Amino acid sequence: MSTECNRIADLLASTVNGEAWYGDSIQEILEDVTAKKARG
Repeated sequence: MSTECNRIADLLASTVNGEAWYGDSIQEILEDVTAKKARG
């Protein structure tokens, strides 16, 4: 894989479950959302 592809893959992984560059990861944001809350 190219260096650019590795960089993009790392950014995507950190967006979902790591330390995202923009703040909280998606996992952190959704941490307290239950199935019942998600259904509305």
